[in-house]
Parts: sequence; C-alpha cells; structure tokens
Amino acid sequence: MGSAIFFEHSYWFFILCFLAGTGYAFLLYYKHKAPWSNRVTWQLFALRAVLIALLAGLLVGPFIKIIQNQFEKPKVVIVIDNSLSLKIVEDSVSLYNYMAGLKQLASRLDNSGYELRFRTFDEEHTSLNAPVTFEWQTTNLNALFKSVQNDFEGTNLGAVVLLSDGIYNQGISPTFTQFTFPVYPIGIGDTISKQDLVIKNVMYNRLSYQGNRFPVIAEVFNEGYMGIPVKISVSRNNQELASETITFSRNNQLKKAEFFIDAEEVGLQRYTVKLEGMPDEFTYVNNTRHVFVDIIDGKEQILIMAASPHPDIKAIVSAIETNDNYNVELFIPGIYEFPEAIQDIDLVIYHQIPDSKRLTDTYVERIKEQKIPEFYIVGSQTNISALNKAIAPVHINSLHNQGDLVTAIYYPQFSLFGLSGELVEFLSSFPPVRVPFGQINADIESNVLLRQRVGSVETGRPLLLFRNADDKKTGIMFGEGIWQWKLFDYAKNKNNTMSDELILKSIQYLTTRDDKRKFRVFPRTNEFFENEPVILEAEAYNSLYEVIYDVKIDITITGDTNRSADYTFVTSKNNSSFTIRDLAPGIYTFQARAVINGQPHQISGEFAVKAMDIEAVNLTADHHLLRELAIKSGGQFYFPSQLDELESALIRNKPPDVIHSSERFFPLINLIWVFFILLALITAEWFIRKYQGGY
Repeated sequence: MGSAIFFEHSYWFFILCFLAGTGYAFLLYYKHKAPWSNRVTWQLFALRAVLIALLAGLLVGPFIKIIQNQFEKPKVVIVIDNSLSLKIVEDSVSLYNYMAGLKQLASRLDNSGYELRFRTFDEEHTSLNAPVTFEWQTTNLNALFKSVQNDFEGTNLGAVVLLSDGIYNQGISPTFTQFTFPVYPIGIGDTISKQDLVIKNVMYNRLSYQGNRFPVIAEVFNEGYMGIPVKISVSRNNQELASETITFSRNNQLKKAEFFIDAEEVGLQRYTVKLEGMPDEFTYVNNTRHVFVDIIDGKEQILIMAASPHPDIKAIVSAIETNDNYNVELFIPGIYEFPEAIQDIDLVIYHQIPDSKRLTDTYVERIKEQKIPEFYIVGSQTNISALNKAIAPVHINSLHNQGDLVTAIYYPQFSLFGLSGELVEFLSSFPPVRVPFGQINADIESNVLLRQRVGSVETGRPLLLFRNADDKKTGIMFGEGIWQWKLFDYAKNKNNTMSDELILKSIQYLTTRDDKRKFRVFPRTNEFFENEPVILEAEAYNSLYEVIYDVKIDITITGDTNRSADYTFVTSKNNSSFTIRDLAPGIYTFQARAVINGQPHQISGEFAVKAMDIEAVNLTADHHLLRELAIKSGGQFYFPSQLDELESALIRNKPPDVIHSSERFFPLINLIWVFFILLALITAEWFIRKYQGGY
C-alpha cells in the first residue's frame, strides 16, 4: 500500500494560508492587554495562527491518494467426474484411494502457493473433505469445462486437474471446444472391453391410442456372447407381453429386437424391456430399460358435411389424415350415412352448407343442439341468406351466384395461433379461390387470419377468420378451391407441407377446448428424469378469470407402491410452482386441493419419473480422449500412480501472482480526525484563556 498528498489548487496558496493565519493572530493578540504572561500570549498566538491557517488550507482542496495492491494467487481447479459409471467399474477401495491421493496433491499445491477450488457435476465443493458420491446419472464433460471457464473467466486460473474415465454420454466431446486453461487429466477406469450384454437404446412412441398397437424397438449390443441365444422381453406390471430370442454372429455386434404392444389401459403406462442375464456377465445394470407411454382413450372425431362431392373435401381429408390425432367421417346425403353418435364429434366442417337445396337442414339442427365447434367453407352452392343466420353477427352482403377470384394474404395482427414463416411467405403464391362478390362484415369477436386480394389490390375483406363466443369456436373460410392450393404446393415443393399446415392449424385451434376451471395444477412436463426436480405449476383465478395469489394448495402425491406424501405451499406473484426432489423412478398420481372464494376445488393428474440408464451403457474408459484433451489444451495426461509427477509439472509451470492495484482518493476535509484537530486547537485556546483569567 502506498499513499501521497495532492492538492486541487497550487500548493503555493499555502503561503497565503500561513500569512492569513499569522496576520489574524497578530491582529488579535498584538498590543493585547492581558492578565497573563508574554509566554502564554505566544502560545495563544500560535494556536490561533495554526487554526486559521489550517481552515484556510482546507480551501485549497488537499486530498490523500491511497494505492492498494492485492496479490491474486494462481488457481487450480480439481474437477472430479462423480458419474455412476465409475462406481459400477471401480470398487469402493479404489475410489477411496483416488480421493485420498487428490487430497494429498491439493495439500501440497496449497503449500506451494496455489489457491485450490473443487468442482463436480452436481455442485461446487469447497473442500475435498466433503464426501463425493459417485452416483451422478449423466456425464457432460464439455458442459462441465465450460462452466469452469465461465466461472473463472478473468481470474488467475493456472490449470484444471480432471479425475475421470473419459466417458461422456451427453453433449459434445470436450476436445471440440477451445479452452483457455491447460487440462491435466488423471485417467482411471478400465480401458479393456468387458464381457457384457447392453441395451443401448429403446425407440418407442411416447403416445398411443387405446386399442391400437405401438412399436417398441430395442438395440442390443454384444461383447463376448457370440453364437449364444439371448432372450429379450417386454413386460408391464411384471406380466410378460412379448419376447424374442436373438443370436449374435460376432462380437461388438448391434442387433435390433422389434415388438408390437397392444395399448390397453388409458393413462401413463410403464413398460420394462429386459435382457436375460448371462453367466459371467460384467453387470446386469444395463440389461433393463424402462419406457413410458401415454395411452389416450381416443382420437378427435371430425365430421365433414357436404351437399355434394367436391375436390376440396378430398384435400381436407388428406391433410387431416396426416395427423394420427384425428379421425374423419363424411356425410353427403345419398352417398355417406349420417353418424349416429354425434355426441362424440369434436368438430364439424360444413362444406357449402347451408346448401341452396336445403338438403342438410335437419342434420345441421341436430348438430347445433350439441354446441360442437364449427368450420364453414363457403362456395357457389352455399345459401348465403341461411348462412348469415347461422354465423351471425358475421354477415355477407352478396348477390346470388356472383363471385370473385381472390388470392390470400396473411394478416399480421392475427394472434390466436402462429404459422411458419415459410407458409406466411408462400400464401400469396397460392392460386386464387372463388368467394362471394360483395361486402363481408365481421364483429370485434372475429380474428382474421387471411384477407382477400383482387389482383394487386388488398380489399381488406376477410378470407379466413375465427370466432370464440358463447362458449363455441367457429371458423369461416369465405372461398372454395383450396384443392388447388394442395396441387400447387406439391408442384412447387414436391410435398403438401404448406397447405396441410394451414388446414391442420385451423382444425387444431377449433378442436382445442378452452379450460374454464378456476383452479389448475399440472406438471411442467409429463416425464422427468430422476436426477431433476419435479415441478408442478399452479394457477388460481377469481370469477373474472383474473389470476389471484396467496392461495394455499394441498397436494398428495402417490407412487406405484401406493405410498403417498402430502405437501403444502402458497402461491405468490413471484412463484406459482412447487418443486419436489428425489422421487424414485415410476408413475405418480397427484391430487391438489384449494379453497378459492370460499369454494373448494380439487384437481388430479399424473406424471412419470424416468431412470437415467445411460451411465451403464458404456463402461469402457476412453483414455485416448483424455490424452487428446490434454494435448489440445496444453496440459499432460497422468495415471493415479503419477501424482508426484503431476505436482512437479504444476509447480514448474506455476503462473506468477497477479497484482490488482486500486486507487482511492480521500479529501482531507472529509476525514473525521481533521475535525478533531481543529476542535482540539480551538478548545485548547479557549481553555488557556479561561484558565489564565481572560475573557
């Protein structure tokens, strides 16, 4: 630390300050008749002169400049790969010895002038004395090194020591990233392939419909069991559903086993894919995988009604059939029968209905009693007068059988759902469709998606709009000829992606039911991994459907074994979610209860917690990756028996301390001790005068 005194003005002003103090004291005590001696007079003269000189000197603006130097030692971050793969391969004694060796290395580095930091996948350790459990379910070495680089950026980071087997199963290889520090890996684990059978991967549909069959495809890897038949099976609730025997023709071979499972019970279902254990197999941990499939009780039922066949109908049906969530029925009088179970219909598409011959009026009335969402497609056969009554307050002022050819343009203020940027740009290229000639009036409840353009003139009239009023959604397409869009799309793009997206997005909006419940609790996702927290979102509304807070919510969570746990939390403006940790793999149901405005509410749901099996898939250590990482970063690879050599290398390459200098400025007038000096001077003068009998 160093310091010096500086002045805002020239220090020559201090001569004037001295003269001012001396002059003032001279005028005060010159020829002063006093009851004290000349010696006391000179003392009082000196006190007053110094006081006035100091007060005047403070006006010159003196300040102290203090320079502080801080020495930052070089840091070494010891990174420990605490993943489960090491615990499977290494015994507890070996892991203990590795940690003991790191503790001794850290102690010697600390004595040599290094500052030590520690890091694992799950948390940042402040000391190696904290227990490290090798149970982390994933290994992302690249992300771990990036976090070290971000956290220690701008510091005196000398080196990173990594204890690892070199196996990673998430993210990219750390050798693909350029790090700003040298890495010194300590390679552990076994680099020799082990005699083992492994389920490498399981592919399946996360969603299926009740009554259907869904595929489950398992990829099995073999090492050491060539020519031996191996049984693999799929089961649910300890009941075997399907099995197959596979035989490997060589080592290091990957084979697929494909099963088709019946979707029987509704809800989240857990299926177990299991390999039969073989003699002398290294581990059975990687012989089992669990998959979760959400079984849905049925598809959305869509009814298309038309007075007569039309190519638009085929275009709509083919678009809908690309989505497995929908099932389509047709009704054309005299061609297709009217469905009996109209209460199961989720959306009805009226193609040119009400028709000019009024052939379908009776059926339309039956459907309207059900308050089913409707999608009207207007055409040359539409009875405009009857349609105006059906879709009021939207109104079409049009002369009979007169129409216009218009192209579609996207209306950017539409906000009910989004379209891809490619489709928005492509819309104006679609061929024109035929619309009724005349004015179309829509109320404020209408949300316009497409507008009409005649030639190069934008008319402002809607071509496709949606309404959500009186607890029913309605869509209206004011033109026919969308079959041409499908043909044009294929001619330009060799597929129907654009035209199908417009149809499917419209149908998806109309079939989605608004949730009018005042109390909702739902999981952030249907599936969580066992190493991540389960998060339940909660929402509460008043009678005006405004969000309210400070609602007490009681939650009961029940697992596969019917064991339950109760939780309570209160929503707030800053936090409306509830977090649960350390749930074992399985399927869980929950019940949430709350009282809102004096009324009890209850809701239930389910979610799955999945086991992280990937750590057991690959157990062969990859020291080649660690060597490559060391060379690329400027470090060196070592084995646990070479910690002394690692210590010597780190001490030999130890960076110098970094000096951080800072300057601080303190005006003397702000220092408290200056005030006490002035107070002492004036107090001393006053006391001497009084003591000597002066006034």
